[in-house]
Amino acid sequence: MNKPPAQWCCNGYNSECPLCPEYGTSLLDPCPGHVATEDTRSTVDTARLHAERRHPDYEYATTTGPRKQWDDSDVPPYGDDGEPDTSWESNVDAGQPGTGWERFDYTEESYWRRRKQSTPVPAAFTVACAALHTDGQGNVVPCPGYPHADMAEPEPDNRDEDTRPEAPSAEESNPALPVEPDPRQPAYDAVYEYIRQLGGYLPPDPVHRNAIIWRAVQAALGATTVGRCVSSHCVDGDHMVFIPEVTP
Repeated sequence: MNKPPAQWCCNGYNSECPLCPEYGTSLLDPCPGHVATEDTRSTVDTARLHAERRHPDYEYATTTGPRKQWDDSDVPPYGDDGEPDTSWESNVDAGQPGTGWERFDYTEESYWRRRKQSTPVPAAFTVACAALHTDGQGNVVPCPGYPHADMAEPEPDNRDEDTRPEAPSAEESNPALPVEPDPRQPAYDAVYEYIRQLGGYLPPDPVHRNAIIWRAVQAALGATTVGRCVSSHCVDGDHMVFIPEVTP
């Protein structure tokens, strides 16, 4: 049987198409094709994000067991209480399409997903306030916003000008302190530039993620001319020293 042609929604088989009712089965019939609408494209795009485990609104987990000897492939990851956490659902789009599972030479893996817990920030917390607000039991509560109805008005200063402390001068209030540039800034810039080049890409396996991390480290090391002193004769110890640039 020849492989059916790939469709915009899948690789050609109905068991691998998230729009077909046979999705996740063992059937190898051709996908009949689907009309590309806003809803169908959204379904396919969401399935592909889950398959690559990079949907921004979800977090992912993997459970592993021995090949053909695993009875807990349908048990979700365990929570902090030592019991299966039912907030996880099978990530049916990962692994074998439509199953959320895959078998390897010595192991089997089940893939899980759950929506990230979004904690909206109360509007009261968005007020930048240095005052500590408490309720009747002494518990810290969010700032109710300005003006503070529970804050007493400052008492007027009735002292005469002779006993009143002199206000600080403009120079004292705004000292012109020298700003030393951070010698490690070139390393930060090099890493951020490398991250920007990656875009939204993040490899799903540890080996390639490790390679990306080390490329970022190499970019940082190549950009900085600063090192940390490790000399046993150094009286200061553990301070930053400049490394002279080597010109070819």
